[in-house]
Amino acid sequence: MEKQEEIGALFDRLVAEGRKAVNDGKYELVDATGIEVLTYGGKTDNGRYVPVKYVSRHRTNKRLVEITVSAAGKDPVKVTVTTDHICMVYDRDRLFQNTAAGDLREGDYVSVYDADAKAERQGTIAGIKDLGTTEEYVYDLEVDDTHCFYANDVLIHNSIFLNLEPVTAWMRRQNGLPDAIKDWKKKDKKALWDEVFQFVEKDVNGFVRGLAHDFCRTSRQDILTYELEYMGDVGIYERKKHYAVRKLFDEGDPVDKIKYSGIEMKKGSLPKFVKQYLQEIYEGVILKGWNDQDYLNYVNDLYEKFKTFSVDDISFFKGYNTEREANGFLQMAQTVNPVTGKTVGTTGIAKAATYYNQIVQKMGLGKKYEQIRVGTQCRFLYIDENNPYRINVMAYRDGQWPTEFNGLFKPDYKKMFEKTVLDALKAFRQACKFSECDPSKQVAFDIFSL
Repeated sequence: MEKQEEIGALFDRLVAEGRKAVNDGKYELVDATGIEVLTYGGKTDNGRYVPVKYVSRHRTNKRLVEITVSAAGKDPVKVTVTTDHICMVYDRDRLFQNTAAGDLREGDYVSVYDADAKAERQGTIAGIKDLGTTEEYVYDLEVDDTHCFYANDVLIHNSIFLNLEPVTAWMRRQNGLPDAIKDWKKKDKKALWDEVFQFVEKDVNGFVRGLAHDFCRTSRQDILTYELEYMGDVGIYERKKHYAVRKLFDEGDPVDKIKYSGIEMKKGSLPKFVKQYLQEIYEGVILKGWNDQDYLNYVNDLYEKFKTFSVDDISFFKGYNTEREANGFLQMAQTVNPVTGKTVGTTGIAKAATYYNQIVQKMGLGKKYEQIRVGTQCRFLYIDENNPYRINVMAYRDGQWPTEFNGLFKPDYKKMFEKTVLDALKAFRQACKFSECDPSKQVAFDIFSL
């Protein structure tokens, strides 16, 4: 039986049924055994349903867009996604192109599922609404055997990697080449590119054409094709769509640069000053072959430097999008969720912005510094609670930290290092199998003194 359910409600329902939510460090995942999702192009009138492995959620500060899609004989439907989420868009030849939601335009064509007719139809993007950044949960599905499925009847996409290491290993054996591709001669690197290029053109696309014929009921040979974009030798793959790799060839041309995609270091919320140091860590592993001890030494040294940085150097960006009422001076009201009946606390940014506004007014600085209003992209800072107001967070407008605050508030460097550096490196550290560390608790000693 076909049934639509909002993904956040689905997550909550599965948890309420007793399914345990597992936290992998960034995502909360709930087993979704027994749930299926509709995918693109099926052999039956009902389309092709495949099992969902997990429903996941995590908090983000990415921008959201609400996409409205219309199709003949069907009421308009809406889907909300982050601006970097991939959607499937038809080009003028009615071939699918992968397009980030932030690059969509009104009038673009997409695939829509018509449940009444049990058929896939061409829909048109009728509207795109920018919802701004969010601090709430965003959700996703983990599905095997496919990378396109319908969300609120609109086709969206997930990505896939194809590992060609066996081809590289074969060339090493055949020609007695070094383990590291960067140490190969130019002609050998070019030979590897040509070998992989031919593999993709002949074998991969040949296989895909067969799938298109069997599952999409079309004789079009170019309905779906793959192209070799770049070739690299060393990469850090943190999770799907999150990686850093050293590129040696880009569309057949020799290059030597690192490509970053989706990793925490690229987040707009992190201060630019901190990103520079995170980039040095990635480059240390990819270009210099750092080991676990090299990484730990760098992080410990960085923490000592970090404690000398200014407020602007370490505070990160947050969008103040949800206002919360205050009961009084520095006292935040709590709300009750009408569905669950649970008391809901105030978000960190809402508290921080309210604290800033109230203290600026109390100090008589209202004419000098503008209030932070809902919709403002501002700075967020954890502060040492040993201050006259006993508060632990503060917000301020970018570039407008009040100099009058310097004698009152000191950054909580330990907390800020954890949030801006260690949290940003969590997936990196796990991918590299590096040790976890807390530089604030490090004790230097000589092993021979034990």
